[in-house]
Amino acid sequence: MSDELKNYLIFFADLIGSTEVASEASPYSFARYYLLSYHWAVDRAFEYLKNSGKIFGKNQFKKLINQPRNTGDEIITFTAIENNEEDFQDLVASSITYGFVLKMCWFTSPYNLLRLLHKKFPRDVAIGIHIGPAVTIRDGVDDSDIAGLHINVSKRLETAARSGKQSLIYVSDDIKYQYEKWQEKIRHTKNDDKSKTIPLEYTRLYDIPNPVDMKGIPIKITPSELQLDKNARNDLDELFKLMKKTPSIAGTTTENALSMLGKYLTTGIEEWQFSNDHGQTIGGKELAQKWFEANENSPNIFYNDLWTVVVFYFISCAYLLNFPEEPLFNIGTNKIYNSLKKLIQEKNKNGGRD
Repeated sequence: MSDELKNYLIFFADLIGSTEVASEASPYSFARYYLLSYHWAVDRAFEYLKNSGKIFGKNQFKKLINQPRNTGDEIITFTAIENNEEDFQDLVASSITYGFVLKMCWFTSPYNLLRLLHKKFPRDVAIGIHIGPAVTIRDGVDDSDIAGLHINVSKRLETAARSGKQSLIYVSDDIKYQYEKWQEKIRHTKNDDKSKTIPLEYTRLYDIPNPVDMKGIPIKITPSELQLDKNARNDLDELFKLMKKTPSIAGTTTENALSMLGKYLTTGIEEWQFSNDHGQTIGGKELAQKWFEANENSPNIFYNDLWTVVVFYFISCAYLLNFPEEPLFNIGTNKIYNSLKKLIQEKNKNGGRD
């Protein structure tokens, strides 16, 4: 029945700093450059997620989140949860994967590339993921139009995520539990073959000490943030080394995944017709060239945060795997790789403390 109470996975994402952007940009530039860049990232990330089964083989997601809806600088998606436990785990993992890929696409969007070229930090996106009951608003509509308290909980998690330490992806307890189950499953499936490793194996959902206040109800939620696993930094370094042995061919699962990401980042972008107040446009291979130009001249402070540098390295590899003969791309990727090595060594010397 259409009025049946169901449990939903609720994914909510919001750009950070939109009010500041809107106050400084013209309405045209705000809509056609800033928001359109974000909508492009939302679209590219979901296209990638839908085709991820071509990469992950046995570990492909049997259940994906529904396509997100854009509402200005926010996106939201609701996905009904079925009784199948394995599908439930895959659904949760797909939501976190989508959030991770969305951030990479947003960092490489025309808007953020222009910021990087002007030696500014890229603007980020905060994400809240939660599970809770809801009901469709009207009879005869699908699960894209629902209502319930737990949509507000996802929004509160997203707001709290803006104060996060690394990914700015906050989740509630049920998401954490199912994600950890999914990680156990894929580690068992690949039988310690590091060439089959995917980056999310080296992440962990760490509890945040400050509970999130739920306005209007007498409870607080203790969220968890997606972060790099402090106990897996050496393994992550091994993955980087393995990737570096074959920088021009897709030899590992991670390389295959990044190669496909690079294709989504550099194809079809011209169709979106970005243009800011100065009439500047960008697209295709030029997107990759601008990325490496920006990183070549970036201040050293850009490379002090391990999470950011890992993300920048994955993006650089995504471009390099699609354009292996470009000298600037090789030089830029090596620069970020060396920064990664240094950061991991420093973290290990400090006993793993952040």
